[in-house]
Amino acid sequence: MQTTTVYFLLFSRYMTSKCHLLSDLSSNLRYYGYRGECLSSLKEACQEIVIMSRAKGSKKTYVKVLKPTDCPPCEELTVKRNCHGVTVIVKNFMCHYPVRQKNIKHHLELEYTKKQILDLCVMHPQVSFTIRDDTKKSVIVQVRKHQT
Repeated sequence: MQTTTVYFLLFSRYMTSKCHLLSDLSSNLRYYGYRGECLSSLKEACQEIVIMSRAKGSKKTYVKVLKPTDCPPCEELTVKRNCHGVTVIVKNFMCHYPVRQKNIKHHLELEYTKKQILDLCVMHPQVSFTIRDDTKKSVIVQVRKHQT
């Protein structure tokens, strides 16, 4: 499947499902959801999500900017990325849910998010992870990839 096709489908509801056969429903589907709704729900809860990606060995960089109301096509970025990989930028999380936003305990959610990222780092040591707060211009978590 082409990169642009994958990006077009990425935030569509049910497109990232783990279930491919009916028998998949009886297996252990406790983690990361199974209905393919996570990324779509994230898109609905944010003001904007930006995904930039460059495959290893490729010179092309692709970007997709998503807002809750639209799903534009993936475009090739004119500014080239120096390194390969994927960058995801989430802007104004929960901005469409002011009641929920007021009830969020930011320090607890930040600690929970850091723990989740660190768990992913253990499972995927070949991947670098960085969480930044651009409003404060600070790096919250940065784990570099480790060649095993």
